[in-house]
Amino acid sequence: MQRRFNCRVPWLAVCLVGALWIAGCGPVAPTATLLEIQELAVSQVRTGAQSRQSDPVAAFETVMTVLTHPRCINCHPGADRPRQRDDQIPHILNVTRGEDNHGGPVQTCETCHHEENNPYSGVPGAPHWGLAPKTMGWFGLTHAEIAQRLLDLEMNGGRSHEELIRHVSEDALVLWAWEPGGDRTPVPVPHEEFVQALETWLDAGAPIPGE
Repeated sequence: MQRRFNCRVPWLAVCLVGALWIAGCGPVAPTATLLEIQELAVSQVRTGAQSRQSDPVAAFETVMTVLTHPRCINCHPGADRPRQRDDQIPHILNVTRGEDNHGGPVQTCETCHHEENNPYSGVPGAPHWGLAPKTMGWFGLTHAEIAQRLLDLEMNGGRSHEELIRHVSEDALVLWAWEPGGDRTPVPVPHEEFVQALETWLDAGAPIPGE
């Protein structure tokens, strides 16, 4: 009877070795185990991420990836209507900002949006649901224009760099964007990575590429 050999694991190891070599990770010992190769790959990915986050320009792009994501920018319109969904259509039911950024005198945000997501209606919810002030309206702006508003004390709610970090680290409505529930797309950048990127960018003097 012809004997069969299971080559799946050796070939996987060979593929990983080749991938690491192409990626510039250096030579891998021929006798390295599959686990050692996997650990090396993970280490290289982490090193690359840390290197990117130490670069203020790369950190800036990470910050903008988050701020311009629909889960964030839909509630940062420059006009009086919030937007919704990933395609960012104007909010249905003709919802408007109101005087205090929480809807009109009858149809307030809290009428539908409660402290947490409603599993029956599908309506999202988080504490103090509402719009960012008009001065923090980012929708339709370039990354540079968003950065300028973010740094301007007259436009960002009077927040210092430390207060901006605290705001994005602790505010329950901000944190909702990473766990929006339902079929909504969460912010793709891990929250910890976003906060670190913002700190890196601010600590470096908040350089705005192109200026």
